[in-house]
Amino acid sequence: AISLYENGLVVEAIDTLSRAIAENPHESELYYQLGHIFKDQRAFDKAAQSYIKVLSLTPHHSGAYTHLGVALKEMGRFERAIESYQKALHIDPKCVEASIHLGIAWHDMREFERAIEAYKNALALEPNMASLYYNLGNSYYEKGECDNAIEAYFRALELKPQYASAYTNLAIALKSLGKVDEAILMYEKAL
Repeated sequence: AISLYENGLVVEAIDTLSRAIAENPHESELYYQLGHIFKDQRAFDKAAQSYIKVLSLTPHHSGAYTHLGVALKEMGRFERAIESYQKALHIDPKCVEASIHLGIAWHDMREFERAIEAYKNALALEPNMASLYYNLGNSYYEKGECDNAIEAYFRALELKPQYASAYTNLAIALKSLGKVDEAILMYEKAL
């Protein structure tokens, strides 16, 4: 089924997994793969149903909780998504993906301090991920901590020197501190 999906045969992949599930209804990995396909296809309600089925069969599946959270967030169910990410982290405190998505959800809910905490937890596990520093910078900026935002954006750029969005947001943060000449330089680097 995965090979079919990777080759663009989405309907065939779903059919293959559905048949496999009919023959092996207690095999949680089949539901997990089906959930991924539905999630990738933006069928978030079906993805959520698949991940819930995984969890009914394998209650300590941190990946299923993480991906359930993604589906729930995409459906606008932020509180339930956060609960799902927290359950994933309770099962596996080293689940970087759950920490990242938890940070994104908190940021989207404008809970910037909580987003910062989640991103810092993820960075403790994955310290060389430029996008995490970028997200951290965004939360600091939204919280009004421009100096910390600037530091995070610079760290993102150290890790990924061609990160145009980091240059742009760095320029915005510099401009907000009145550092117009530095901001212009960063805008130019973004191009």
